[in-house]
Amino acid sequence: MLRRLGLERRVALLQPYAALSPLVVMETDLVLTTARWLALQLDPGAQLVVRRPPVAIEPVRLQLLWHARMHRDPRQRWLRQVLCDVADGLDPHQLRWPATGRDKRRQRP
Repeated sequence: MLRRLGLERRVALLQPYAALSPLVVMETDLVLTTARWLALQLDPGAQLVVRRPPVAIEPVRLQLLWHARMHRDPRQRWLRQVLCDVADGLDPHQLRWPATGRDKRRQRP
């Protein structure tokens, strides 16, 4: 996708914990690419500016993974089923950028 536009992706940091992302963004000149719903949920006091990406980004397909020893565990099976039921009930159109495309700036309380 980027290559077709003559652009190159440069990854400066891989962050395993989304909750730390606002701190990284506030203390560096890096930007964060993440799902819109997650960006809006991250630290409200961080005054993050949430913007539509400058290029279209392909949807991300999420998968559930678990260790084979947990495959028959009733609690694990229940949780996996709950997660699947919730995901099946989501409207993918509500997870996308609003039609207006306006930027949203989080204000400190």
